[in-house]
Amino acid sequence: MTREDGRRHVLIVDRAGYDRYRMPDGGPVVDPGSYDVTLITRPEVAGQPRRGECERVLAFDIDDERMTTDVATLVHGHAALDAIVVFPENLLLPVAELRDRLGVPGQGEEQVRPFRDKPSMKRVAERGGLRVVDWAAPDSADEARDFLARHGKIVLKPRDGAGSAGIHVVASADELDRVLATEGFEISRYQAERFVDLPMIHVDAVILDGQPLVSVTSHYLSSTLSHLNLLPLMSAAVEDPVLLARAEKLLADVVTAFSVKDAVLHLEAFDPEEPELVFNEVACRAGGGGVVPVVQSLTGYNLFEAMVRMALGEQPTSTYEVTARCSGFLLLYGPAGVVEEVDDSAVPKDWIVERKTAVRPGEAHRPVGRAGGGLVSYVVRGENQAEVEHRLRTVADTVRIRYRDERSV
Repeated sequence: MTREDGRRHVLIVDRAGYDRYRMPDGGPVVDPGSYDVTLITRPEVAGQPRRGECERVLAFDIDDERMTTDVATLVHGHAALDAIVVFPENLLLPVAELRDRLGVPGQGEEQVRPFRDKPSMKRVAERGGLRVVDWAAPDSADEARDFLARHGKIVLKPRDGAGSAGIHVVASADELDRVLATEGFEISRYQAERFVDLPMIHVDAVILDGQPLVSVTSHYLSSTLSHLNLLPLMSAAVEDPVLLARAEKLLADVVTAFSVKDAVLHLEAFDPEEPELVFNEVACRAGGGGVVPVVQSLTGYNLFEAMVRMALGEQPTSTYEVTARCSGFLLLYGPAGVVEEVDDSAVPKDWIVERKTAVRPGEAHRPVGRAGGGLVSYVVRGENQAEVEHRLRTVADTVRIRYRDERSV
């Protein structure tokens, strides 16, 4: 419904901070002249909206799903919501269920569940004719042991996980027994997959009316589980026309299989160097790490802006600056400790599209346990893929992170 002043009431549920959703001129993606905005966010970033941009800012631990949906229900009771925009992946399904319950337009539980429940995701992919790795949804320890016995090495993923968090790679019966004996571990909350040692790509796309508006295919240069060993995670945009064509076909098949109409997708697949890529996972949100600035630097589209626009029934824009011919990102991880300095003085400034640190010098760093939770991230530009890959590795070898206790990584 429309307010008396002609504005629509929109609720935004965000963890990263309101400054992430701005136009090139610094104004908010959600125009306060057209929308009455209620923002639910973390206390640490609650001060980012500028005067007049949000009518209400409610700050608390939004990872408390029950509290978040209860507060959203109260907001709706105060003034009926016309739309809910949600960014944290763990809240996509609870908010979808809330839309259904409150009658708010937008993606409901039926649409979102295949993107958040991994067994549901694999079933949809298989029904759509996509090639997938052998998987199972074990209900007991014995079923998990049988699956390991068939494959020799498996991966256990939380059914509702994101960002490679909580994953266990298991290569023996003893290892599996140790995982099963972990306090709080419930095998029924995990999906098991055959371990695959193949290169992996990711496709980051804006889908509008069932068709790709823009997409960028990139190749991981290191494992998406790099954070487990505090090793760099690197990715570079792909230029090979054959791989690009295979990725475009997979993206089209995923859009059809998952009945995607308007969404930002982060799609991952294994590359067996055969005509058909092997589907791994797909998320209906922007990729983490440096995905958003990489796509923006190459296309002029900002994936966060696109997510907001489409949630409001609007069309994404391409008004952001194109700053690279080829691009890639690097995440550097670190152990817990007080960071004294991130020394990247030897890295040429004209290589860098974006540099972000999780903490300022003198602040404590606490690893978050997921792929996107780097201590420092770099988005690098180059004339071609080979140059970008070389620059990423050079940055990884050059940067030094010093801690108060004089450890360095």
